[in-house]
Formats: sequence, C-alpha cells, structure tokens
Amino acid sequence: MGGANVVTRYIWLLLLAVMAVCNSGSAQTFTSYTSMIPIAEFDKTVPEFETRDFRHNGEAEICIYNKKEQHVIFHVSSDGSLLSYVGGITYLLYEFHQDKTYYCRHCSGLSDRNILKRLSYYDANGQLTGMSGDTVFAARIEFEVKDPEKFEEAMNKVDEQEGNYESKDASAENIIKHGFDREGRLIYSRPISTDDFWNYQNFIVRP
Repeated sequence: MGGANVVTRYIWLLLLAVMAVCNSGSAQTFTSYTSMIPIAEFDKTVPEFETRDFRHNGEAEICIYNKKEQHVIFHVSSDGSLLSYVGGITYLLYEFHQDKTYYCRHCSGLSDRNILKRLSYYDANGQLTGMSGDTVFAARIEFEVKDPEKFEEAMNKVDEQEGNYESKDASAENIIKHGFDREGRLIYSRPISTDDFWNYQNFIVRP
C-alpha cells in the first residue's frame, strides 16, 4: 500500500513538472516575441493573442495583438531573427476602431467586426519609415468611411466571396485612403474600392 502511494505521488510530481515546463515555455515564447516589438505606439501591457504562420522554409510571420485593437505583424527567419519587407519595413501596425464596427453576415464567429482605422510602417528600430513625393508607399495610411451603411453592404458582398469579388466602386468615393509621410504630412488622398479596403482589413496587403 505504501509502495503504491509512493508511485502515485511520483506520477503526480512528474505530471506537475511537465505542466510547469510547458506553461513556462509558452509564456517565454509569447514574451520573447512581444519584447521584439520596439514600437512605442503599441501597448504591450495588454497583450491578447499571438499567431504564427509558418512557411515551408522555417520562416514565420508573427501577428501579436492587444485589447486596444492594435495588431503588429512582422517576419522572422527559422532562427527567430527579424526579416524585412520591401524598403526596410520590418513592422506593420494595424489599428482598428474600438467604437466603429460593421455587421458581417458571412463571417464565422463574432459578426460585429471592428473597422480598420490606420496602418503604419516601421523599421527594425520602431521608427516610422516610408517614401514621400511620388510615393511607392506612405509611412502611415488612414482610412475614412463616409457612409457606414453603404460600406457594410459592400463589405458583405466581398466577405461572401472571401475577398474574391471585384467591387469596382472606387468611383463612389465612400472609402478614402489618406497617405502620410514620416513627418505626418499628408501626401495623397484618394478613393479606393471596397475590395481594396477588404485586403487591408484582413491583413492581406504587404509592402
């Protein structure tokens, strides 16, 4: 009987040790990726979730978001070191309205989706980066939706086709894309189609 108790106690201790190692490993992984974000505008005190999209070559794209509807996306190599996108861009910061949503009839899970407000590009040091003048990309892009009801109707058409629908409605000028340089100066404002916005809303666009 005493021997059985010893074995049982040993098994429980072993299980607790394994659980402790797993939990500490998960926390360490999340913390290490979060600590790699040098962007002052991203609030790291309220982390919510982390996803990793692994590639066949061992590289991965990391997305970390917080409770303030901020999402940071960046690319790492198989050994965990930072990789850059085009033009020295290393981090993409997507910021969504906390108080502006649209009802998605074709989305799984929660149907009220927060609307993208701003997309900013940062270098490896967490500084805004981009090109002004005849711009290839702005350092920061802000989106303006003029008619929320028309926006919701158009977005649902694109959602229904999972992005494979050309709305061809830029001429309606309901969604305006404003581009700013690193100093915050407006360098362009132009209307975009709902399907173009959908690509930004769903993290499809890359520099």
